[in-house]
Amino acid sequence: MDPSGSPDTSSSPLTILLHECVERVLASWRRLHPDAVPPERAVKGFLDALSRLERAADALSGDGEVDDRAMESTSAGIEGARSYAHLAGLLPRALERVVSFDAAAAVIRRPHGELVTDVCGGDESLTEPVRDRALRLFAVLAGGVEDEASALPPRAAAIRSALYVPLVAGGAVVGTTYIASARENAFTADDARVLVELAAHASDAFGRVDGELRALRATPRQAQVLALVAAGLSDKEIAARLGMSPRTVRTHLERVLREHGMGSRTEAATAWLRGQRQ
Repeated sequence: MDPSGSPDTSSSPLTILLHECVERVLASWRRLHPDAVPPERAVKGFLDALSRLERAADALSGDGEVDDRAMESTSAGIEGARSYAHLAGLLPRALERVVSFDAAAAVIRRPHGELVTDVCGGDESLTEPVRDRALRLFAVLAGGVEDEASALPPRAAAIRSALYVPLVAGGAVVGTTYIASARENAFTADDARVLVELAAHASDAFGRVDGELRALRATPRQAQVLALVAAGLSDKEIAARLGMSPRTVRTHLERVLREHGMGSRTEAATAWLRGQRQ
């Protein structure tokens, strides 16, 4: 249903008929109560019920199944990830094409342990609860030392339905994807299947990105800068050694970080050194 309350042009005949019935009911209510403002809770309950009826109508007409072409496009998008951060951003947004949710988050762990997170969705009130839940789930799925602080608490009350799947690469959990809704029973078995299938593509993408970044590509000048960073020199010291300004040194480093989705000069230098040893 679009924001105006009208059925989407791609809706099934059953869904369109349902909307016509609803419009007649609303028109009758407005005639009886022209100046009344419906309670917010009642409106939310009505819309939730309408959404469930729409999904049931689509399922009856066969329109509730995942579009194979949309899945192929979504999978191809994920496999095109260029960095850990890019993959974390692609995962929740790619799911928007094939699964209906209010908020989604992806967590990706870089090789040195730094976590990259990204959240998207139409319900801003769920953004932080969903991000927090995804991070907590990742901590549990990835394993580690058990203590009271690491126990998984109940999820936020605003999250009424949720699905999650771990991202596995090289025999280890390297991330997780979490989708949530403010509605009860919002997700189907088909939604769960889609999430698992996309996680498999994301695992392949992670492995490819990891391999590419371990053999970090750098121009000869960038390689000189990275080698001196690895030796522990500051920007000023590198500039003096190479006959350039500190600003130029920072420009070289920023370009490497941006092109490879890295978070620090130390990470870039370590990746470059690793590539020299391979």
